[in-house]
Amino acid sequence: PPFFLGASVFYAIKDAVKNARESNGVDNKYFEMRMPATSERIRMACGDDIVQDSMENSEDAISFQPLSSV
Repeated sequence: PPFFLGASVFYAIKDAVKNARESNGVDNKYFEMRMPATSERIRMACGDDIVQDSMENSEDAISFQPLSSV
């Protein structure tokens, strides 16, 4: 049971990121979010204006995976 409680938190975060992507105008298709859900991964997955401004190509911001996430 404790394992599934932790998984529920991860999927709640993923659902929040999905809603943030939708409100930021990012394509709302399937996106991969790997564990652990660090603050960097969550922020980059949202694809907001700050993330898009920090990347040379705004398309890279949508599919960005932080190093050591592969």
